[in-house]
Amino acid sequence: MNFLGLLLLELALLVKIVRGTRGNAVPVDFFVFLGRDGDKENVAPRTSMNVNPPDNVIGFPALCAKRCPVFQVDCGNACLAPQMRWCPCVAELLVEDLANDFKDLLGAGSSPVFTLGDYVELSKGQDFFDVQDGHSMLYKLMDADGAPYSRRSGRLAVWVANHVKPADDPNSMLAGTTLLDQPLWQGGEGAGVLLSAQIDRSGKILSHEVGHVVGFHHTAGPSLMYNYDHPECPKKYRHVESHPLVFPTCDVNIMGYWYDGPYCCPGESPSFLLQLRGRSRRNQCLAHSLTNFKEAHCCGSECVHNCPKEMPEPIFATKNHKDPLEKMLRCWLHLRTVPEGKSPPEAVGMMNVTNVVHRKSKVECFDYGGKWGSCITVP
Repeated sequence: MNFLGLLLLELALLVKIVRGTRGNAVPVDFFVFLGRDGDKENVAPRTSMNVNPPDNVIGFPALCAKRCPVFQVDCGNACLAPQMRWCPCVAELLVEDLANDFKDLLGAGSSPVFTLGDYVELSKGQDFFDVQDGHSMLYKLMDADGAPYSRRSGRLAVWVANHVKPADDPNSMLAGTTLLDQPLWQGGEGAGVLLSAQIDRSGKILSHEVGHVVGFHHTAGPSLMYNYDHPECPKKYRHVESHPLVFPTCDVNIMGYWYDGPYCCPGESPSFLLQLRGRSRRNQCLAHSLTNFKEAHCCGSECVHNCPKEMPEPIFATKNHKDPLEKMLRCWLHLRTVPEGKSPPEAVGMMNVTNVVHRKSKVECFDYGGKWGSCITVP
């Protein structure tokens, strides 16, 4: 082969390597714990049977009933209700959502950030199937070394249990729990999320939890400035400041929102006087179609009716938070090329104005079935 031929071959190999790097999505491994459910032994967890719109079209029962085990349970008074167990179909839909939700932040033409990795069903005992203390179980799973469900370098592990409860409130259900800001360091241990099997698809719970893994804090909640800083990243991505919403908007972010329905006053922070006037006209408020909203932010003549009556689908790329979330995501992707420990010891990851969290500390996020929880520092 002549010199020109060798040069063309080298260029072709270079193009192949570059394309492979661009398409190098993060594998998402699902470890689904089996257990005893009623009189059935060693079965997969139940999945959500929600068929309220839009899950009547995009939900797991609508799209996976021909692939996942379906069975009937007695609901009393000669009533039978269908139930369905987890199977690879559910994992495929969740990863499809991860790929689309995060790709939306990076813009058209970008490669998917996530792809389906391994799907493994494991029988490790009832404690793994019905988790009574989500906090302790998360750390047990994160610290597992050499187990068949261990997180692996460069990959995201999603551990799926039938139920996950917080130890301090056994009557509640954790939809998911994870650690905030988990870089996939080159040669590192990988990242992990503990997930309840009974989440529905439209709630975007897994995308929300993986947002925490990337470093996203909640985008609605207490009025604190959150700072994200990784000196290993390029300058334009290394430092990000983000502030949660403190008044309603018409946007619905996967990481949290304050959507006050069609009667809210988006884009303004009403004065105390206006809020009092709003309360005085409470009987003039529009009835809210969403049961989880107890009060309107404003009423009567102060209401501008700017928001759609039907709440939009949750996305990451909302007006107020697209820029900071995109920068964090790009930094997180860059950290896949950086060996852990290369940064100076004073380097800081996610922090807020009242509580600096150093790299060796951990921030755990709890999210419940009906509401987002909090992210708190743990020893």
